[in-house]
Amino acid sequence: MLASGEAITSAIPQHIKQVFADKGGIKYKRTYSSATAEQPDPAAAEMGPHAMTWQQKTGSDNKAGAEAFFRNLGCQTEWTGPTHDTLIAYNTLPAIIKHPKLGMSLW
Repeated sequence: MLASGEAITSAIPQHIKQVFADKGGIKYKRTYSSATAEQPDPAAAEMGPHAMTWQQKTGSDNKAGAEAFFRNLGCQTEWTGPTHDTLIAYNTLPAIIKHPKLGMSLW
């Protein structure tokens, strides 16, 4: 075991948990470069050599297909970069959820 979810959850002060509950959870942001980018977006370049392109992640070679892929996952998308070919996908998930078997709330 790497960590106890119960121990982590109990170590977080209640007021911090409440802040995340009031905001609707944690907003995640993922950046995907383009496989065909002539000018790589510096934001995507920061993702490192193991980052996937949006074409690899979505299995689509067109922007509409990529947007539909992420929309089906409940994500919002934004195109950015010098040539608008870097895809940013956002989604918000609860900070605390109930364990499906144990019923306890976990971070």
